[in-house]
This record gives sequence, C-alpha cells and structure tokens, in this order.
Amino acid sequence: MRLDLVDGMRGHLLIGMLIAHISMMPGLAVLGNFHHHRLIGLYDAEFFVPISGFIIGYLYTERLRTTAKFYDFLNTRLVTIYKYYLLSAVPFLIGQMFVAGASLQWLVLDVAVMKEGGSYSDILPIYFYCFIILYALFWVVPRRGFSIPMAVSGAIYVASQASYSTGMFGLGGRFIVFDIAAWQFLFMIFLWVGARWREALACIRILSAEKYLAAIVGLAVLIAYGRFSTYYPTPFPPTVAPGIPWPRLQLHPFYLVQILAVCALLCAIFCRPCGVLAVPNGVMRWYFSMPWLRNVGRFSIQMFTLHVFIIAMMHRIEGRVSDAQFMLVALISLGAFIVIPSAWIIAKKARVARRAIVT
Repeated sequence: MRLDLVDGMRGHLLIGMLIAHISMMPGLAVLGNFHHHRLIGLYDAEFFVPISGFIIGYLYTERLRTTAKFYDFLNTRLVTIYKYYLLSAVPFLIGQMFVAGASLQWLVLDVAVMKEGGSYSDILPIYFYCFIILYALFWVVPRRGFSIPMAVSGAIYVASQASYSTGMFGLGGRFIVFDIAAWQFLFMIFLWVGARWREALACIRILSAEKYLAAIVGLAVLIAYGRFSTYYPTPFPPTVAPGIPWPRLQLHPFYLVQILAVCALLCAIFCRPCGVLAVPNGVMRWYFSMPWLRNVGRFSIQMFTLHVFIIAMMHRIEGRVSDAQFMLVALISLGAFIVIPSAWIIAKKARVARRAIVT
C-alpha cells in the first residue's frame, strides 16, 4: 500500500536532509538557506520519525489487524533496517581501515551492535530501537489497546529527561547522537495517531469554522515563537560542549511541542482546507504529488543510505579541491540524488517493455 502524498513528504525530507548535512561542511553553508529549517527551525528527523510511526499505526488499522500479521511485518522491517544500517556503515569501515591502530575485528563488532556507523546515519538505529520497543510492547494491544504501550513509552521519555545522554540510555551513545529513549516517544505518539486516524480526522472536522481557524492561528503563533525561542528550562542542566543542540537531541518537552505544533498545522491544512486554507492546501498537494519527489520518497531507506555515501564522499574530497569545485560537486550530488530514483524507474519500465516485446 503506497500513500503518494506521504512518499512526496519523505522525498522532500530526504532531499532536505542531504542539503542540511552538506551545508554543514566548510564553504557550503549557503545551501542551508534552501532548507525548511530557515523557516520553522526544525530539521528532517523531526518529521521522519512521526511519518514512520503514523504509517505503522495506519497499516495496523487498515491491513495488519492480527498480532501474527503485525509481528511478521515488524520482523521484515527490522531485518530491512538492520541490513541497510550495515550497508550505511561501509564508508565508516573503509575510512577506519586507514587509521593507525584501528582494529578491523573490533570495528566490525562495534558496527554489528550499533556502536559505530557512517556519518549522519543514526536515524536507522533510531528506527531499529523504536521497532524493538514496539515489538516488546505490542502484545498487549489486541487485548487492551494502546494505553499500556503509550504509558510505558511516556515513562521511558520522562526518565530520559532526568539526564542528557545519547543512544538508548547511553547504549550506542558513541555513535548515535540522538537520545533514543526520548525520541521513541515521538514515534509512539504518531503510531497511536495513525491507529486512530479516523477519530483524529473526525476531531478536525467537528470544529466550527471559527474555532478551526482560531486553532490554526494559535498553532502558527506557537510555531513562530518556537522558531526563535532558546528557552529550554530543565532541573537537570546537561553538561555538553558548546554548540551542541541538546534540546533537539534530547527532545526537550518544549522542542517536542514545537514538532507536534508543526505536524498538527500541516495535518489540519491537509485534512480541512476551508476558507483561506484552500490555497496552502492546493500548493502542498501539488508539490508533494510531483512524480520526481514521490520517487525519491518511494525508495526512502535506499535513498537515505545513498545520502550517507554521498556525505562520506564529500568528506573525502573536503580540502582537496577548491571552494568552487567543492560547491560544484555538492550541486551535482544533489542533482544526481534527485534524478536517480526516477531514472531507475524509467529504466526498469523500459526493461519490462523490452522483455514483453521479446516474449
């Protein structure tokens, strides 16, 4: 089952992720001006995780209504995620082979247990841990619904806020810069929304037009405030190096609210384009329906892995070419990233057509 608009959103986020990571390299900061972070102050993982959780909940409601089917699905996804995580670690392993004193045996072991990996590839371990938590909690859902998994997930989130750590309470923290114990809660929130999507849609449509537009304005004001606010109070101030965006990595409650506000606003515009909202609704549907964008999102995990290889390649040539050449390589890489999925689909259709003619 493919959701075309969701594929378009994933395509946008994948392209945005590559732009963001490339723009963090010396001399390429200007590319960051073409990223939605400039508008809303949020990057791409903030929406990848909700989309993934929503899709899982939606599929459970619409297709995977038995525990056996759901566990079969989880098994398949876990294997796929782990396989591409290992593939994404190849540039890291190759680079470490040339480091003096590096033990390939221990490096391979560290990669196998998700303690090491390629630059900017740690969203795959985030997914992996989220699925493991879901795997452990899901057995109660057919009997008691999502209340117990949500409560457990919320408790893990609260515990994660007691101190700053990366990985899952430090596990894999050498590689994973996100606090997975916190980010799994974002995944579970949207899994619940996806499983209850009909009720969520009814809540959006039951409001009067005046209350609905007031809610839209309120969400927009909240997003605008979050864009420029640096106020993240906590009784447990983290000890981190200067410049580390710890509220994001730890998913501070205020940062979580900002993500939820953006997601709520987008969903509200998509689901009920009344009055002045018809214009942004039409623009978003047009944009996210573009075939080239949907093709990028259609192969999301493969394209994410390709993005890791591109980043590794950019790091290898950094400082070895002029600034102009470095920018040119970045632009060519972005263009190739966008074109490759569509070119692959066209080539695949051509092969099928040729075989049909032959037979």
